[in-house]
Amino acid sequence: MGYAAPTKTWGDVAANVRRSFGDESGVQLEEGDLLRWINQGQYEIARQNKILKAKGVSTTMPGQSSYTLSLGKPIMQIESVRCGDRRLVPTEFTTIDANLEEYPTTATGEPRLWYRWGDEVVIWPTPATAEQLSIYFTAAPTAEASYDAARLLEITDEYFLPLIDFCMAKAHEMDDNPQSQEVSIKQYADRMTSMNDEERGGQSLTFQTINLVD
Repeated sequence: MGYAAPTKTWGDVAANVRRSFGDESGVQLEEGDLLRWINQGQYEIARQNKILKAKGVSTTMPGQSSYTLSLGKPIMQIESVRCGDRRLVPTEFTTIDANLEEYPTTATGEPRLWYRWGDEVVIWPTPATAEQLSIYFTAAPTAEASYDAARLLEITDEYFLPLIDFCMAKAHEMDDNPQSQEVSIKQYADRMTSMNDEERGGQSLTFQTINLVD
C-alpha cells in the first residue's frame, strides 16, 4: 500500500464505468447517477477499511474542558486524543456522570481522560495550563452536491478499482441486470477483503492536519 496522495478523478471513474457498461456517450449513465454512486462508493470504502486518517490540532485553555470538533471533515471514529505528549484515556460520559465523587466537575490539573459529547471533546480534569490538544480520527469523505469530472477522489489510487466495481454494481442494478450486478458485487467484496488484509500489515493512508476550533 502506498502513501501517495490521490491522483484519480471523478472523470476517471465515469470514463471507466461508462466504457465497461457500454455507454461511453453517457446516454444511460447520467452525471446525477455517477454523483450518487461515487459519493456512496467512497463512503463505503472509507467505512469498511477506515482509510481516511486526519488530525485536528488546537491549544487547551486553562479552565476550559470542552472543545468543539470543527475538523473540516465528518468524523467516523476518534482514534486518539492527546494533550502535549500524553495520550488521554477514552471514557464515556455515563462513567463520569455516574461517578462524580471520583470525577468532580470542579477538578483542575493535568488532563487524563476524554469523552465525546455531541460535537465536542471533553477532557478531565479541566486543564490548568495551555497545551497542544491533538485529535487523531478516521474521517468520512465529503458528500459532494454536484458532479465535477476534474475533482480528485478522496480515496487513494489503490482503491480505484473497488470504487469502479461498486459503481458498476449500481449501474447493473439500475439496468435490472442482477447477474452482472452480482459479479460486480463479488469483485468489490474480494478486492476490499484483499485491501483490508494488506492494511493490517501497516497504516498507509492520508494523515491530514487541520485546526480544531475551540
